[in-house]
Amino acid sequence: MMIHRMVQSEPFQAAPAKKLSFRESLVALRKARHLTQQEAADLVPVSRSTWKRWESGKAVPTGAQQAAVIAILKRPPRPPKKLTAMHHLSPEKHKGFMLRGTLQVGSKVVGKRKKFPLYTKDPEQALYGKKVVLGVLRVLGVKIADRKQKPVKRHE
Repeated sequence: MMIHRMVQSEPFQAAPAKKLSFRESLVALRKARHLTQQEAADLVPVSRSTWKRWESGKAVPTGAQQAAVIAILKRPPRPPKKLTAMHHLSPEKHKGFMLRGTLQVGSKVVGKRKKFPLYTKDPEQALYGKKVVLGVLRVLGVKIADRKQKPVKRHE
């Protein structure tokens, strides 16, 4: 029995990526960060009506303004201060969030200032990672206690 192979005359080429207009980029970046128009306008900062005109294409900012707006929207969001204070999570520049705390078995301290890298810069994923780490530690009979920190003196 003879097997025939199909031979293409030209190699497969992917279609070139479509370049998005400023309006399309604005909408895509806003939706990717799960922001409302008001939240995005406050971030930039412009009025909501200006933002709405930009997204609808009725108004177009200058090239320098466009670049600045896109750069602001591409920056990773800062984690809320409550997140870091309440959940023992701290953002690290290159590694993402770290879970920090003192490890205890019963009332005995078995590790001080321990860090658990969570390898994510997304606050929601960091909270999920915290739950996973705490679940594993709970199975092992270990808990993370609050770190007692001295208040920082601020010079005014």
